[in-house]
Amino acid sequence: MRSTAVRAVRALMCLGALSAGAWLVASAGGADERQEGRGTIVHCAFFWFKDTATQGNIEAMIRGGRETLAALPCVKRCDIGPPLAQERGAPVDSSYHVGCVMEFADPKDYKAYLEHPEHLKLIEKHKPQWQKVVVYDFVRP
Repeated sequence: MRSTAVRAVRALMCLGALSAGAWLVASAGGADERQEGRGTIVHCAFFWFKDTATQGNIEAMIRGGRETLAALPCVKRCDIGPPLAQERGAPVDSSYHVGCVMEFADPKDYKAYLEHPEHLKLIEKHKPQWQKVVVYDFVRP
């Protein structure tokens, strides 16, 4: 009799936990809620270079990004550089060679950046050295 009561209590606790989790997901708008660009658009790009790339190749991309991208009128903010030297381990990923964080006032400015000839020139110049690129864009309300 006691084991039946214990099982019933456990089942109710699991049901309560599942209900609370479902409520949290529903109230947060779901995991796939995406903004349409109302607010500052933050563009984060991370670059891994091929083994054949030199430190000079990496530094040239950082320098080119600072000189070229930061000067574009559509760019609100541009920070580009190497990862912080640290030994934190997961979930921190410092395996990339260059990180870039940019801000745009609105989707129009972001689109202008993506299509800007100077941006496209920079991509074409450095793309042969890249092994992998990961981009995350989000909206800061």
